Amino acid sequence: MTRLSSTFAGLTFKNPLMVGSCSLTADAESIETLVRAGAGSIVTKTISPEIRAGQSGFKAGRYATGWTCKADPRVSLPQAEALLKRLRQSTDVPLIVNVIGRSDNAQVWGETCQRLEAAGAHAIELDLNCHPDDGLVLDVPKNLSLFDDFSIGQEPAASARVTKAVKTAVSIPVIAKMTLRAPDIVGVAMACEAAGADAISGVNMLGAIGGLDVENGGAGCFAGFDDLETGPLLGPELSGLGRKYTALIGKATKTPYISGSGVMTWQHVIERILLGAYSVQVVSALYFDGPDVIGRWLNQIEQYLDRHNHADINQIRGTALARFRERNSAAYVPQVPSITDPARWAEVSGEVYEKSAIACKCISREGAQVSFEAHKCVGCALPAFHAPDAVAMVPAR
Repeated sequence: MTRLSSTFAGLTFKNPLMVGSCSLTADAESIETLVRAGAGSIVTKTISPEIRAGQSGFKAGRYATGWTCKADPRVSLPQAEALLKRLRQSTDVPLIVNVIGRSDNAQVWGETCQRLEAAGAHAIELDLNCHPDDGLVLDVPKNLSLFDDFSIGQEPAASARVTKAVKTAVSIPVIAKMTLRAPDIVGVAMACEAAGADAISGVNMLGAIGGLDVENGGAGCFAGFDDLETGPLLGPELSGLGRKYTALIGKATKTPYISGSGVMTWQHVIERILLGAYSVQVVSALYFDGPDVIGRWLNQIEQYLDRHNHADINQIRGTALARFRERNSAAYVPQVPSITDPARWAEVSGEVYEKSAIACKCISREGAQVSFEAHKCVGCALPAFHAPDAVAMVPAR
């Protein structure tokens, strides 16, 4: 699959699918399984020189529109060193270590990353969700910490200090991982780029409240816990934010971007690359569908390249960025609905009318016959929205 490979930040990746930092990348057996499944690179579970006490182990919570997790323990530095030494013998993909230090302490960050480089890491991903301490006060609104925690990744200056400290300490590539906790994510990305980051990744999870059990008085979605607290919002609900920041950071920086958050289908992978991503981090889809999804997606991506006559994946990178404009500045070509499949339209037209007529100005019904009066169309696109297999929007004549 050399047509899926790319080189950036001094590393070569055999395909764009990078398994992001998660509980699946905390031990050698799981990582080896993901590599055999076809992963192009691996980001380890967060490695910390100081392990927090009281975490009872990873727990998943599923609700109607997504999922969340709880008590996902970090990997200790000695555990990580042993993990890397084994994986350098058993795998052949770039091993990126996700690292969290202490506040903006340059010595702790630098020494931690030096040890991981010596153990065999190919690159460092800085987890800027690290919380400030040692008297550090961030220049961000105080309400950002309500029922949550401050993160150094919320402030461009603190993020730049950490990036510079690690770049000074190691010779391997340094990737700065953005956080959705930041009020100005693009500003943080630009600061990390200026501090020497070899790549930017993002945008991590969003602190939120997962689904409630409405049949149980609004209890949380975790078995064994009745109380509610903020936690990571993950998976499909983050797709739009993932696309947005891929485009924004792609426009604002020249540093390669690794796009994550809400990547649930192979089409999502293509979307991120079209918006400029060099690699795409996958996590939630692995919990939903298992590691075999990697191989299926790679085959589907190859088929996509064939259908569109692209020699390799690098040809499509960033091509959609030219279409990304300021809100309300794009030119509009008037559109009208057109029936593309008469047989299918005959089956669904009545239902489409019931759903659309309240807002659609051009749909009409006479007896069992549902049709469009194109001259009345204002472009709402609701008939195509409700029946994409029977109706398409086409330029008005």
